[in-house]
Amino acid sequence: MFKKSYSKINLILKVKNFDINYKKHNISTVIQLYKKIFDKIKIKKSNQFSVSYLFHGKYKINVKDCSITKAKNWFLKNFPNSFVNYKVIIKKYIPIGSGFGGESSNAAFFIDFLLKHNKIGHLSEEKLKDIAINVGSDVPFFLSKLKIAHVSELGNKIVNIKPIRCFIDIYPVNTECNTKLVYQQLDNDQNFHSHDNAKQLYNNLLICNFDKNETYNDLQNYCFQIYPNIRNEFNLINKSDYSLVILNGAGSYLIIIRF
Repeated sequence: MFKKSYSKINLILKVKNFDINYKKHNISTVIQLYKKIFDKIKIKKSNQFSVSYLFHGKYKINVKDCSITKAKNWFLKNFPNSFVNYKVIIKKYIPIGSGFGGESSNAAFFIDFLLKHNKIGHLSEEKLKDIAINVGSDVPFFLSKLKIAHVSELGNKIVNIKPIRCFIDIYPVNTECNTKLVYQQLDNDQNFHSHDNAKQLYNNLLICNFDKNETYNDLQNYCFQIYPNIRNEFNLINKSDYSLVILNGAGSYLIIIRF
């Protein structure tokens, strides 16, 4: 039986200092679970571990180096006596390179499955941090099962917050963004200054107050520099006085927030 692996959206994303020890940026972000887009996952006990992907049911590929494999390797390293030999089949509907966190969602789904079937309790903060570093920074959020949260540090510190009363639409741009390249573009900008005002921006959104001149996503302009077609689409729809348009994560989909 296939089960749903939901996506996420970043309502706010502030990029902070680069941690040289872990080679990752600290972040301050408001993440919301997005249930309208999801992958479907089926897991069967097997003689050996394997992962296969079905893209919209049309074609199938086997993947060796993917988030599920990273999750399995992390699990064995931390829980050496665990059983991990499963056949994992993923019907892929979350667009790749869209900012919806499909890979992280899949990894969290599998880690949660392994925890339950190996009868292991809740993960410590230390292990959540290790997951954020070695598997994916969005994975701890998906493991939290929260609908919306303020996520900080390397993705491992998660605080439940009130939902924002708004209508959210998504606007697809037919581009597969490379998250690593977008971050590199930011790092190459010597004028970039990290300013964490995520909590203030969130409080403003709670009272339906927004300013289009504010930067809600620090990666947005750097993504636009690499993928000018996304900027063109953004400019096209960012004309309404009643809507806030934000790049989702490192791209390529745009979020339209209406109050």
